[in-house]
Amino acid sequence: MGCGSTKIRNFLRNVLVLGASEQFGQATVYELKKLNIQVTAGISDLNSKISHEYIKNRIKVTQVDLTSEEDILIEQMKKFEAVFLAIPQHVSSLNFIQRIAKAVQSSGVSYLLISSSLNLSQNTSFANQFQQIEEQIKATNISYGFMKLPIFIEDILSNYDSIKNDATLYGPIDDNIQFNIITVKDAAQAAASVLSNYSNFINKTIKIASDKKSYNELAQELSYNLKKNVKYQQIGQQEIKQQIIDRGLTNIEAERVLEYFSIINNKDIKLSTWTQVYKKITFSTPTTTNQWIKTNIDHFIVQQVKQSILVLEASGKIGQATVKSLLSKKANVTAGSSNPEKIKDLQDLGASIIKADMAQDQLELSQILKDYNILFIATPEHVNCSHLANNAIQAAKKAKVEYILLASVPSVNHPETIFGGQFIQIEKELKSSGINYGILRLPLFTDIFLNHTQSIVSQSMFQGLLGNKKKYATVTVEDASSAASQILIDHQKHIKKEYKIISDLQSQEEISKSFSVALGRTIKYMQTKYEDTKKELLQFLTEWQVDGILELYKLADQQDSSQTSLTNHYCWITQINPTTNEQWIKNNIQKFKQSS
Repeated sequence: MGCGSTKIRNFLRNVLVLGASEQFGQATVYELKKLNIQVTAGISDLNSKISHEYIKNRIKVTQVDLTSEEDILIEQMKKFEAVFLAIPQHVSSLNFIQRIAKAVQSSGVSYLLISSSLNLSQNTSFANQFQQIEEQIKATNISYGFMKLPIFIEDILSNYDSIKNDATLYGPIDDNIQFNIITVKDAAQAAASVLSNYSNFINKTIKIASDKKSYNELAQELSYNLKKNVKYQQIGQQEIKQQIIDRGLTNIEAERVLEYFSIINNKDIKLSTWTQVYKKITFSTPTTTNQWIKTNIDHFIVQQVKQSILVLEASGKIGQATVKSLLSKKANVTAGSSNPEKIKDLQDLGASIIKADMAQDQLELSQILKDYNILFIATPEHVNCSHLANNAIQAAKKAKVEYILLASVPSVNHPETIFGGQFIQIEKELKSSGINYGILRLPLFTDIFLNHTQSIVSQSMFQGLLGNKKKYATVTVEDASSAASQILIDHQKHIKKEYKIISDLQSQEEISKSFSVALGRTIKYMQTKYEDTKKELLQFLTEWQVDGILELYKLADQQDSSQTSLTNHYCWITQINPTTNEQWIKNNIQKFKQSS
C-alpha cells in the first residue's frame, strides 16, 4: 500500500463548528462531512435558510448563541470532542472568545481550532484583537490550534459589477505589491484536515494561503480569462470602505479590512511571505487565483439572455399598471389574465397577452410559466387569494421560474386580520419554494379616494373611520407599479429583498386641506362610525374586502407601525421621489370637479 493512502486518518469522533452560518464556517462543515466525520453546525437561527439546507443534507444543527453565558455554552459543548470557531470579525469578538475558551476548558472538549489572521503589524485594532484572543487561549490548558488566514479571494473579487460592466478592478493599494490570498474552499479543506487529525496540531499555529498575487496580476488573469482588457484602478480608502459596506459588512469590519490593506501597502514582510503549509496539511495543491477565476467565470460575464416577464392577474389595477410601466421601459412583458378580453388594451400598447389563471390546474399552469424566467404575482383581490397565489408559486417551481416578485401587504405581522392572514401564508410559501424572490408590501392605495368622488363633488366632504389627526401610509398605484417594474427588469439586485413602498404619510386633516387648495373650496373630513363607513364602502367593494380594509383603518387608528411607518424604499429602487398626496390630488383633480 502506498504512503499516500495512509497519510490522513480520521481520529476525530465528532466536532462542533461555531460560526457555521458564515461562508467559511459553512464550507468547513461540508468538508468535514466529506471526511465522514460527525459534524454539527452551530448557528444562531434554526429557522434560517442555511439551517434548512443543513438538515436537507443530513447535517446535524444546533442552536448556539455565541453571546450566551458560560454555563449554557459548557452544556452545549460537553458532548463534542473538538470545536472549530470561525471568528466573526466584529467588535465584541474578544468578549465572547473569552467565554468560549472557558466553556471549552470546563466542558472537556479535547481540541479547539480557531481561525485567525496572518500575523499583522502591531498597534492596529485588527492585530490587537487577534493577539489578545491568542494570548487568552494560550493562558488556558486547552489543546488549541490557530489557523492563520490571509484575505479571501472571494472578498477581493466580489465587486463583480465593476469587472463585468466597466472592465475595472478597484483596490486600495499599489498595483504591483503582492499579497497572500486564500479561497474559502482551500481554507475549509485545511480546517477539516487539521480537525480530522488534530493530535498532530496540538498547540500549533498553522499559516496557510492559496496563492500570492498583486492587483496588477489579478487584472491580467481576469483579462486573459474574460478575453477583454480589465484594468486595475487604485482608489481612495473611503471609496473602498463604502464598497465593502455595500457588500454587507459593518463599518468596523470595513475599517479592519482597510487596516489589512494598509499593512500590505507598507510591504509588511509577514504578509508577503509565501507558505507551502497547505500542501503538507491536505496533501493537495492549493487553488491558484487563475483557477478560481476560471471556476467562477460566470460571475464576471454579462449575460445576454433577454428577460421574459409574465405578469399574472394583469387585469387588476396593480398588474395592469405594472405592465404599462414595463412597456415604457422597453421590457419584454406578457400580461396574463383568466379573461384576456379584459386586457386587450394592453395588447394594443405592445404587450403580449395570454390566458393564465392562478386557479388553473397546477401542471397546466406550469406549462404556461415555463416560457418565462421572471414572474410578477399581482395577487388577486379574492377571498381565497392565498390558495390561488400558492398554486401559482408551486406551478412556478415546477416550471423552474428564476425569480418571483410578490405584491403583498405590510400587515403580514397581524395574521389575525383578513389580509395579514392571507398574505402571511403566501409569503411563507414563497420563501420556502427555493425560488429567488422579492416581496413588495403595499399599504392602502391613495387611489381609494376615487371612491369619495361623489361626496367631494356634491357635499364638499369625505368621511372615514380614522381620527382626524391620525397619520397613515398610502401608496399610489403608479408608484407601486413603477417600483415593481424596476425590480422586475433588474431583479438580480432584488433577490430575497422585502420592501415596503410608501408614497406619503399624512392625516385626513392634511389630505382635506390639499383637496381644499386644489379645488378652491373647503373640503371637510368627517369621522364616522364603523357601520357607516362599512355601508359607504360596500357601494364599491365586496363585504370581505370592506372588512379587510376596515381592519387596516383600525390598525392605522391605533397607530400600528404596519400602517404608520415611513420608508425610503421607493426612492432607493427607482431613484426618484414618490408621489405625494398633494401631487396625486392635483393629477386627478378633474375627477373631483363638478361637471358644468
